[in-house]
Amino acid sequence: MSGILNSEMSSEREEQIDNLKRLWSRFTANTLTVVGTLIVVSVIFAAIFAPYIAPYPQHAEGGVGSVDNDNRLAEPSTEHLMGTDDSGRDIFSRVLYGARISLQMMTIALTLSISVGGTLGLVAGMKGGITKVIIMRTADTFMSIPALVLAMVVAGLLEPNLYISMVAVSVYWWTLYCRLVQGEVNSIKEEEFVEADRALGSPWYNTAVKEILPNIITPVLVKATIDAGFIILLAAGLGFLGLGTQPPTPDWGVMVAQGRDFVLTSWWVSTLPGLAIAYTVYGFNLLGDGLRDVFDVEVDVNE
Repeated sequence: MSGILNSEMSSEREEQIDNLKRLWSRFTANTLTVVGTLIVVSVIFAAIFAPYIAPYPQHAEGGVGSVDNDNRLAEPSTEHLMGTDDSGRDIFSRVLYGARISLQMMTIALTLSISVGGTLGLVAGMKGGITKVIIMRTADTFMSIPALVLAMVVAGLLEPNLYISMVAVSVYWWTLYCRLVQGEVNSIKEEEFVEADRALGSPWYNTAVKEILPNIITPVLVKATIDAGFIILLAAGLGFLGLGTQPPTPDWGVMVAQGRDFVLTSWWVSTLPGLAIAYTVYGFNLLGDGLRDVFDVEVDVNE
């Protein structure tokens, strides 16, 4: 008997290894997906090691030496790779620290959106009836307002700062995960393994957590990867409009806004932080599209 069990376990391990190899092969076969992965890894690396990479960390951290009026609007050079802004601060150092802020906002906003939206979508899909109607009509109401407009309203009603920006983004984004999870639950809950668990007398919430949730994690993760770039862009937009992170915090959107008055004479002040935003958003979009192809799931980015 033990020999049969060991043989079955060995076969399962071999099958899992084969599946992983197949997924890895499909992932690396797409050049753009690999490029997106490298871009995302480089941004994460810059965010983690910013204090060690930045040549002038005091220009981003504030405090003594955070302003250098003798080097105002200096052009890109070997001393200042991306030049300096109107306060003489090194833009390259501030862009590196800005990666920390953008990734932090993206991570927390996604966590809030997935937690709230995923939970409500799971409840709506499992319970149905009036519960589903209330939850989904509420989501539709929030979705009827453009994401930037809704985020601007929330940020404008409260005191603009880093944390309010995260909440402002989440107020819209939870609806996307609510709709996604609810749709996935509807397509799975009639499967035989779910019906079997119900037949054993399990409460609906146990069935949702044990049987359905593990089967919908993949599309949620794929969508989260795709959405990461859009959230970073939206957060930068709030910073640009003065409704997000406030100066002198080195937020990319704030840096672009501060340089718009010098765009004709000192183009690097706003252009280079803007390119950092585009670089990061492009990387997450490529990675998300690649994961969608690897796992062969249908995820509508506008869902």
